[in-house]
Amino acid sequence: MKPRALVLCALVLALVSSESRAEWYAGVYGGYSSTHDLTPNMGAVPGASQIGVPILGLNGTTLNNLSMGNSGIVGGRIGFFLPKDLRPEIRLDWIGLEVDVFHVNPELKAQTVTAVNTVTTCANPCVTPVTTNTASSFSIGSTTLDLTGATGNIVFRIPLELIQPYAGAGVGAFGFSASNSGLGNVVNIHAGYQAFGGVKMFLTPSLSLFVEYKRLMSTVHFGSSIAADYTSDNAIAGIAWHFR
Repeated sequence: MKPRALVLCALVLALVSSESRAEWYAGVYGGYSSTHDLTPNMGAVPGASQIGVPILGLNGTTLNNLSMGNSGIVGGRIGFFLPKDLRPEIRLDWIGLEVDVFHVNPELKAQTVTAVNTVTTCANPCVTPVTTNTASSFSIGSTTLDLTGATGNIVFRIPLELIQPYAGAGVGAFGFSASNSGLGNVVNIHAGYQAFGGVKMFLTPSLSLFVEYKRLMSTVHFGSSIAADYTSDNAIAGIAWHFR
């Protein structure tokens, strides 16, 4: 058996053995999500260095930030903290791993979008390029941007008896969808990230309440040419069950 397989088997046996048991937990939560205005990025178009023709393409177009509304957030998580005596020489029950699944649905507000197109022309032979900026505006209606995400997180806690501060971060998949956005269809999945910190308060050894702040970050695509940076700040509260 390969050394890596031996290490994995040893870890699994340690987590489930009665003498060295991991602390498993599961929780649900809800709260308030504040979504930052989306920052659009237009895709680049190859061949924009042609001489004697306008350099006109998506690489020369910019959009203003897109105004977003706030929403609720709901989610659930399941995970475990390493056994305290997994390694006799060092205590490891302050390190945990979890899977976190959540859903938010902020509003993409009805608004006027301004697009500024930059066009560069130059005679042949090119001596002095001439650049002009042309602005145009169009209106988009209100729609809901649905986001369902799942991340794998690493969690660090201070394993006190009644109150446990904790913090962590994770990476996973964020699925976005929206209809009638006015900017193109939104049905895509992208890598997403989260960072969080909170406090857990134990009512009994097997039941706790927690409050937490988390930041979610990803990218959402409108159609095939517009990508926007997604960021939200989330304040949540929940309940967790512990299996020691």
